[in-house]
Amino acid sequence: MKRWGSIAAIVAGLALVPFALAAQEAVAKAPADMTGSWLISLDTPEGSFEMTWEIEQHEDGTLTGTTANDMIGEAPIDGGWVEDGQFGFSVYVEAQGQSMDVVYEGSIVDDELTGFLDAGGGMFQADFVGVRVEGR
Repeated sequence: MKRWGSIAAIVAGLALVPFALAAQEAVAKAPADMTGSWLISLDTPEGSFEMTWEIEQHEDGTLTGTTANDMIGEAPIDGGWVEDGQFGFSVYVEAQGQSMDVVYEGSIVDDELTGFLDAGGGMFQADFVGVRVEGR
C-alpha cells in the first residue's frame, strides 16, 4: 500500500510541473519597468557627461517624463516606448543657439540601461549607460 501511495505522490508532483514551468516562464517574460529616476553617463570626446532621467512607464508601454543636465536644462520626453527589454524616446533641446531632436534607444536589464543617442540627425552620437537611482 505504501508503494501505491508513493507512486500517487510522484504522479501528483509531476502533474504540477507544467504549472511551475508556466509560472517561471511568465516571470522571465515580465515586461521591463523603467519607472523611476536614472543616472545616465556618456563618454564623449569632450569628456564625461552626466544627466538624469525621471521616467514614468504607463500600462501600454509608453514612457513620459523628463531628462535633465546642467548644460541643457530639462526637456520633456516625447514618443517614449518600451517593449521586450528595448526602449526609445526623443527630446527636443535648445543649446548654444541651436535646437535639435535627440533620440535615445537602448536596452534595460533590471536596474541598468545601455544604449545609444543620436543628436541632430547624426550631428552628434554617443553610447550611454545608466543605473536606477534609489530614493529620488
